[in-house]
Amino acid sequence: MEPTPEPNTRSDLPPDDILSEFKTALLEETAAIRSNGFADAFQLKNGRFIIRIGNRCHYSFAMERPLSLLWDAPAIIDIPGRPPLNVTLLSARGLTLTASLPDHVGKRIKKARVHYNPTRMLGRWIERLEGFRDRPNPMGQRACGMLAVSEFPASESPAEIVPTKDLDPHQARAVAAALGHDAAFILAPPGTGKTRTIAEIARRLTEKNRSVLVASGSGRSADRIVLEISRRFSAVEGSDGRVIRVGDPVRSDFAEHDHLLPERLAAMQAEAPLKQTARIKEKLRTAETRSIEISRMIDILTWLPQGKKELEEMDLKFLDLQKKKRVLEKRRRALKVISGRIAFWCDAEEEAGRIEAIETKRVRLTERITSLKGEVSDLIVLLEAAVARLVEARSIYAKTSSAGWLARQLRQLPPPEQQKTVVDDLEAETAGLRETIGAKETIRKTLEDQQTHLESLAAQFKRTHPAGRQGIHKKKLILKAGYEPLSRETKRLNKAYHDSRIDMAGLLSARLKILNGWGLTHLSGGPPETVLKAIKTAYAGAQSKTSGLNIDTLRRELMRLEDATASYRKALKKLSGEMDAPEDDPDVNNLEERIIAGAAVVVTTLSTASRHDAVQARQFDTVIIDEAAMTPLPAVWITAGLASARVVVMGDPNQMSPPVLSDGESARKWMGRNVFESASAIWKEKDRSYRVTLRRQYRTHPLISGLTAEMCSQWTPSPPDPEFLLEPGDILANTGRSDVEGIQGDILAPIRMIDTGPCNAWITRVAGRDPADRINFLSAACSVSAAKALLDEDGGLPGEDGNPRVLILTLYDSHAALVDLMIRHEHLENEIHVGTPESLAAVRASAVVLDLVEDDPYSGAPVFRPSADAVILRRMYTCLTRARCRLVVIGDFGCLERRAHACVTGNRIIPALKKRAAILKSPNHILEPVPAAGNNDLGRETTRPETFRKGFIEGLMEDIAVAEKRAVFYSPDLDPNTISILESALLTAVADGVRVYVITRPVEKRRKSEVKKYRSMEGLLETWGVTVIHQMRMHEKLVLIDDRVLWFGSQDPLGADASPVPNCCCPGGMGRCEARAVIAFTILKLGLEKLVEAFDDGTRPRCPICGGEIVAAVGMHRPFYWRCIQKRCYVRPIDHTPRPSQDALRCTRCNGAVEFGTWGGKPCWRCTANRRHRQAIAPTHLTTSETAAKIPARMLARLKKDFRISGPPD
Repeated sequence: MEPTPEPNTRSDLPPDDILSEFKTALLEETAAIRSNGFADAFQLKNGRFIIRIGNRCHYSFAMERPLSLLWDAPAIIDIPGRPPLNVTLLSARGLTLTASLPDHVGKRIKKARVHYNPTRMLGRWIERLEGFRDRPNPMGQRACGMLAVSEFPASESPAEIVPTKDLDPHQARAVAAALGHDAAFILAPPGTGKTRTIAEIARRLTEKNRSVLVASGSGRSADRIVLEISRRFSAVEGSDGRVIRVGDPVRSDFAEHDHLLPERLAAMQAEAPLKQTARIKEKLRTAETRSIEISRMIDILTWLPQGKKELEEMDLKFLDLQKKKRVLEKRRRALKVISGRIAFWCDAEEEAGRIEAIETKRVRLTERITSLKGEVSDLIVLLEAAVARLVEARSIYAKTSSAGWLARQLRQLPPPEQQKTVVDDLEAETAGLRETIGAKETIRKTLEDQQTHLESLAAQFKRTHPAGRQGIHKKKLILKAGYEPLSRETKRLNKAYHDSRIDMAGLLSARLKILNGWGLTHLSGGPPETVLKAIKTAYAGAQSKTSGLNIDTLRRELMRLEDATASYRKALKKLSGEMDAPEDDPDVNNLEERIIAGAAVVVTTLSTASRHDAVQARQFDTVIIDEAAMTPLPAVWITAGLASARVVVMGDPNQMSPPVLSDGESARKWMGRNVFESASAIWKEKDRSYRVTLRRQYRTHPLISGLTAEMCSQWTPSPPDPEFLLEPGDILANTGRSDVEGIQGDILAPIRMIDTGPCNAWITRVAGRDPADRINFLSAACSVSAAKALLDEDGGLPGEDGNPRVLILTLYDSHAALVDLMIRHEHLENEIHVGTPESLAAVRASAVVLDLVEDDPYSGAPVFRPSADAVILRRMYTCLTRARCRLVVIGDFGCLERRAHACVTGNRIIPALKKRAAILKSPNHILEPVPAAGNNDLGRETTRPETFRKGFIEGLMEDIAVAEKRAVFYSPDLDPNTISILESALLTAVADGVRVYVITRPVEKRRKSEVKKYRSMEGLLETWGVTVIHQMRMHEKLVLIDDRVLWFGSQDPLGADASPVPNCCCPGGMGRCEARAVIAFTILKLGLEKLVEAFDDGTRPRCPICGGEIVAAVGMHRPFYWRCIQKRCYVRPIDHTPRPSQDALRCTRCNGAVEFGTWGGKPCWRCTANRRHRQAIAPTHLTTSETAAKIPARMLARLKKDFRISGPPD
């Protein structure tokens, strides 16, 4: 163990007070996180499976807002249709989140919710800090600049480290400083080889049997370090657990190095007894198989001498069986013949019975036929009499029908009608008798046919069996008398045959089974002849197989195999007992903890180091803290406390400090400062050999490294070494002379500036947590096009360590979200990452596009405030150092220099860029306007700006024609010519039920000479059914058609044609976007739904106090708020409900009731719910009785006098 120098009590606070301040800072930050809603669940979408590393699956998700992660943080993810999963959030780069899941849940995850609470990590830090109350932490104090650094004695100090091909002079001095002091501070800007330096320090310490803990700020950096360290060890040393990576790796290529993970090593150690058991079982199985084979051969050799006799006996039994079978078959044939004859006479006897029944039936038929004949004869007599009467009646009818009444009286003839009735009755009687006779004749013929058929059957039976029924019965009895003894004889023979067959089958089956076991035959059964043949074949095969074998030799080999088998089983029993040891056995459980405890080099993240019990349970000789500038001081203190001899702090002091939400003094002091700021107090000593700066940058273009060096004068880079630099020609495209200024000939331009000043760009301030948050549509589109152009140049830019090829950086979260949606619409999210300096601080790429966003009309951003120079300088430095080979800066540089001339942006950053950058004269190749709707040919050039304006109007009219629900125009100025051009399209849309809104500036804010013109144009639009909405200081130039089309650009959609601006991003034109996500984002950020909702009832909102017009105004924490056109009269946030006039005056912050009061001796309205909320009194408040009644009479008179108001209130 190295001697630890005596502590130098150079500390401003006693240790207990330091811990108390740390705890206070952490509690303040915890409260701020909860109050700001950062501990709430947030939405994820577009999840994509990346790779499986070990037993974990990596997924990437798109986020709606940047997330500030405390490194590899634990969280819970909710996926619809699945139970919640405990996951690890590995990295949040821009708006892309990478998480490690325990299971594979599919290639795509459409939506998910993550519950990530950073306060849990802060709570764990507080627990770790409490552990230091009973023990000192000199290494933590030295790392945080609270104790002076001591040098080790000469006997313990390392020899001078000579620079080699692997180490440059600065890296060699850094290694020497780390090995020669109890604390070393290595200032390592990006690309200076700190990974190589850390690996060399770890290697040299392990050569002296020193243990090392490397705690990095990000998982990707930890992966890179552990791989570099493992390369410096031999193949065996690098995979035997001496070097391990604790925590979930981030890099996808780590799947090839899972031997560095303790869980994998633990699994391998746990599998070792199983593998040994498997090997012994395989040997046992081989020995047993050989034993069985030898035993079989011995059995075969033993059987062969008696096998011949068995075959002869089987042949004899088989011949006897065949003889019995023949006799039995002969008896069966005779019995079958007799049985057939008996069956014949039985059938004949049954037929005789049927004939007797037929004879009886024939007699009854004869009687019936005779009866029918008599009935027919009687009916014929009746018919003849009826016919005679009918003839007579007809004759009388003929006479009476031809005679008159007198003649009928004289001749005594009946009336014709009466006689006609008599004739009809007789005819009916005659017809009935004929029908009855015909029916009976038919029945008689049918019965006679049946009689004839029965007589023929009886005659045929008599011819066949003349002896009759008695003769048939006699013959049947004679045959049955001979059948019985023959049947008994057949049964006896059948039993004898089957008994012999069973005996034969048993004999054959027993031998066949044995032969099957010996492998001499594969037949499992069958007829005796088939089985016997198979046995004979097997006997011949056994003779051939055992030819030349000696049975004694086989018996000796069998004894040796039995001994080996017994030893194998004994070894297996011993291993089984070891694996069945109780769970509390320390030699079996906690393998992973024991691997961590025994490792020489442990590489992890600061998050894992502070929460992993196995890491916290051991002491290391040396602790190396990487990326310390982005680490809060309590985390540095806790991690450094694990060191017993030395601590090495590495990082870039110029990078972003740890993010802090709390405004508390302790939180700002201990959470908002980085370790280099805290330790700078001890750097004033004369001997500063423990502080080393790595000055040579690798794989970074010298112009870019020179730019960052000039911005931050703390360090100066060394001259570039050609051996470690990229060849610019391999990556950078040749920029034409006509497009650049400040470069000569064909020199490549690694830094480019694209000036959007001539483009008439504009920014929109959006509401959110940051009041200065804003978006710039033109700048965003320009950034996307620039990033795509960088990807296309010279065959593409190289990626490294799984990082994206291009980064787009901006200073505002909302603008980053807008650009990210545009990138995802182009399906380039894997190649291009978008974010802020905070979210991409740990990522580098070959090319970086820096979007400065700022433009007219707002100037209240931090870049324009000298008080924010320190923060802006760090943020800009972080942005610029992300680039390796190519840097593109987009912004209105004239506006920035003009408005920020007293700030670091205007007097330091922009001049430094201009000295090294190629300033593009025309950025048209980055963003071309769309000549017409749906035409995305951005590469076509034109020289007539009016063509673009015409193309925009035509495309806009086409989009209006297909609108379904809504068309919204953001137009600061109105022009009658443009309105007349769009008249037909607007009228048609309104007639089709489309709501058309025009958002413009209030008429009261126009010039006096323009008021009449604008009132006329707005009145005309309202007569067409268009809703006109007024918004204060409205300057956006947008058109939204439903939720499917967005037009944006530098031209006013309903204004006059602007004068053509040369060298502009959109000369006279407008950009057209169909990305649904971008349009939804725009609607949300502008608060469009709330804005148009207030006008959907067809009336314009009025001020409840003065009756003036209510207009929208840009808000600080909401998209907008409602206010009266009269200054300070009435204000209402969009989420507050309108109230009646007597209660309309409410607190604008909390919607509480107000009362008259004073603030600083001046009259004002004071909130009754929160006395710190106040608002000014407006003149209109004094002229309205409801509000004037709240003011005391004397003060009301004084205020009227001050405002020059006369007369009583209305």
